[in-house]
Amino acid sequence: MPNSTGRAVRHLLLPQEAFGRRMIARMVARQTRPNQQRASFEGYFGPDGVVFMEAVFGNVIGAAVCVFGGALLAAITPRGLPESVGLWMMAAGIVFSALVVARALQAVRAGRAFRRHGRP
Repeated sequence: MPNSTGRAVRHLLLPQEAFGRRMIARMVARQTRPNQQRASFEGYFGPDGVVFMEAVFGNVIGAAVCVFGGALLAAITPRGLPESVGLWMMAAGIVFSALVVARALQAVRAGRAFRRHGRP
């Protein structure tokens, strides 16, 4: 995606964010008809905001797996290593949740900049 100077914009995404973005791209590519919802979404957030919102999807998956898996391990195992692993997984889920909020805020800022300055 080129920016206003004509150069490509590079987004630094974490591995799980890139995975979420690829998964959404595959789901959209399977559709043969134009997707009106995605077009209106891109009109609101702009191309950069769409990238960040797709990254949010990858982080949500990671947060859900960590929190639910950690809670399950901490709840059904006796004291010791499994409980420690469960608590660390829940801590990782909290970190992923913070990443979700950060990427969503980036998407909102990108959308505001897109609507203010128009299409690049």
